[in-house]
Amino acid sequence: MTRTDILRAVVTPLLMATALIWFPARSPLTSVFAGDPELTEPPVMKPKPKPKRKANPHPKVPRVKPEPSPSEEPEEPEARSSPPEAALLDRAQAAFQRGCFAEPPAENAIELARLAMQVNPANTTGKLVEVKAARAYEALAKEAATRKDTARACAMFERLLELYPDNAAYRQQAKAAKRPSIAGTWRWVATKIISAQAATTFAEGGGCHIVGGLFNELDLPGVWVCTDPKTRTFVVTWQNNIVDTVSMTEDGRKLEGRSSNFGARIRATRLSGQ
Repeated sequence: MTRTDILRAVVTPLLMATALIWFPARSPLTSVFAGDPELTEPPVMKPKPKPKRKANPHPKVPRVKPEPSPSEEPEEPEARSSPPEAALLDRAQAAFQRGCFAEPPAENAIELARLAMQVNPANTTGKLVEVKAARAYEALAKEAATRKDTARACAMFERLLELYPDNAAYRQQAKAAKRPSIAGTWRWVATKIISAQAATTFAEGGGCHIVGGLFNELDLPGVWVCTDPKTRTFVVTWQNNIVDTVSMTEDGRKLEGRSSNFGARIRATRLSGQ
């Protein structure tokens, strides 16, 4: 046995005895205080019991959609109904787009719009379509009169007067379109034995004036009137009480007739005007 082993055998028991004297409360096995709080076990938390749900005395029963039988057809959703005048308004607007403003009868924008307003007077669309169609048709009638298409202009204004019998403007325009006019400047020639030429100007209001003659002796005012629109016959009365009765050709370019001055033959050619 060495010296070191002898010291270890003597010192070790002494150290252990000293430890037991100075630290009586410690456990030699764990070297931890017996009253150490870390060794105390935490209190056990018991879970709270869940409250029991009361039974519903009236439980919900899921609804079951009945299946249609083979003989029954499924119901279709109802279509949203349109106003009763809608079809008439559609026809009126379609006629307007085609240019059928006042004709043909019963299938034009004016009359179809009127029917729609009879079904529902509160619908303002029908009145708007009627007014626009009447104005468009009137513009076409005036255009025909400007082209010297007297027959067409007269027929169109008479159609407007038929649709609007109380419209004074349409009545006046129909009358003007129906009645021919000699307004303008004419080369006026009167022939009995010899011919005398003059320049004659007719105003739209019914007045006229002649200048010229065989010796430039004529400088007379006068008045004219259409006595027969169908034959386009005019009577011109001069200030010297001479009366010339003339008829206009269909193209409105020439006049022929007789004068009360010894029955002289009157011929005239239009120089300007309609």
